[in-house]
Amino acid sequence: MKIVRMNTSVKLGLRVMAVAAVLLGHSVASQAQPVLDNFDEYTNNQVLATTTLAAVPGSPWGRFGAAIADNPIAKTGTGVGGSVAMDVPLNYVGGNNAQVVYYFSSGSSNLTSVSALTIDMKVSTALAANTIVAVAEEQADGGIYQTTATFSQVLTNTDYQTFTLALNTANMSKVAGGGAITFDLTQVKDLRIRFQNVTGGGSQLIYVDNFQAIPEPSTLALMVSGICLGLGVIRRRRS
Repeated sequence: MKIVRMNTSVKLGLRVMAVAAVLLGHSVASQAQPVLDNFDEYTNNQVLATTTLAAVPGSPWGRFGAAIADNPIAKTGTGVGGSVAMDVPLNYVGGNNAQVVYYFSSGSSNLTSVSALTIDMKVSTALAANTIVAVAEEQADGGIYQTTATFSQVLTNTDYQTFTLALNTANMSKVAGGGAITFDLTQVKDLRIRFQNVTGGGSQLIYVDNFQAIPEPSTLALMVSGICLGLGVIRRRRS
């Protein structure tokens, strides 16, 4: 009788684990976001952006802001590990900010499963005043939400560093759109990387690589908990 009970418990634990594993697989498949751009498919000196509304054919990028000194281009050998990166020339004499804009090919994308964006970046030279980096998302309803000053990050490193910027209402605030517009990741038209130097002086190149989205971890954690629960059932009955 004891053996039958143990076998039943083991089967129960295995079933729990199997269900959790299937759900985990579906969760990963549904939530995992592709790397938005690692720039490796571009050729050396390929122009990636000319204006904010007309991305160059073959590139999802646009750009705007008075600090843009020239068109962003792809540069071989400048990315992480010697790969390709986007080279963004800036001159803050023209103005104190610039943005590069990633447009979704489908017109918009549902990013509700995304918790943050990660970007590998470095500068050619640090300026006397710090360059600040933030991200923004433009919604189909016309709202634009951007990282607040509190959560924006300092970009002075001349070797690659991974920057993580959250997409949530705790870290972002509305900078454009009507009063009724609320934070909404269901229809995101574009994502923006914003560079600002408050003194408005100095020139630098900013290298951008491995622009990607990080899935929301909550559901994945729940699935892993289910697998652990199944293991716990088996261990308790065996002991």
